[in-house]
Amino acid sequence: MIRTLSLVKYHWFSLWNWRHAYLGRLIEPVVFFVFLAAGVAGFVGSDSEDSFQAYLSFAMLGIACLVAFRAVTATLSDVANDRKWGVYAIFSMQGGSTIGYLLSIAIIACGLFLAQILILFGLYWLIGGNALGGIDFLRVVGIGSLIVIGWVGVGTAIGTKVQSYARRNFLVTIISMPAVLAAPLFYPLESAPTYLRVIASFNPVTYQVGWLRLDDMSLLMASGAALGWAVIGSALAGLFLARSDLLSPER
Repeated sequence: MIRTLSLVKYHWFSLWNWRHAYLGRLIEPVVFFVFLAAGVAGFVGSDSEDSFQAYLSFAMLGIACLVAFRAVTATLSDVANDRKWGVYAIFSMQGGSTIGYLLSIAIIACGLFLAQILILFGLYWLIGGNALGGIDFLRVVGIGSLIVIGWVGVGTAIGTKVQSYARRNFLVTIISMPAVLAAPLFYPLESAPTYLRVIASFNPVTYQVGWLRLDDMSLLMASGAALGWAVIGSALAGLFLARSDLLSPER
């Protein structure tokens, strides 16, 4: 546990060193919410306060899912960097476990997620949203953290196969945009074209935003599904880390 906490400290120093990049991660969902979601909510709710509130809450939970999803690309980059610069190798040679390594990344990712959700809910209430309250905030933090842990696992598994910055940047690009736009984060899937609904049915983000919104399911069912996702992602990461070289060949 001491080694894991030491690695958490290292990841925190790394985060601070790259604080401008992480500042961009904090600002991005705020921009989505303040400009895109609030603007569309004003449009669809121009003649009805209920419609305004309904869309603002719909988009708010969609952006929360987007924030959770970002953990996969951030983890992919972190793991690729750790393997390149020997961080993972040093941690392993000093007796650190695979679970400890995963835990150190998940702690930072969940901390960032919590900070972003705090900011988003604060803005939501400031803009005038009243359909989501404190209980909903706790639900989003709880289920969302499990989604983050699952994505940390998937990002770790992919990161063990990345051998260069060029490939890392390519993967981040091709993973992010289709996954985010082909999911009902900002629009209801029922009104989408058939091809988009077919693509969305293969997209994990589609189901994850449903867990956050409690679409046709109870809180217990949504929490159980998110927990299953976290377990599967972590198991996948453990499998790939066990078979990965401690160092990548890129220098």
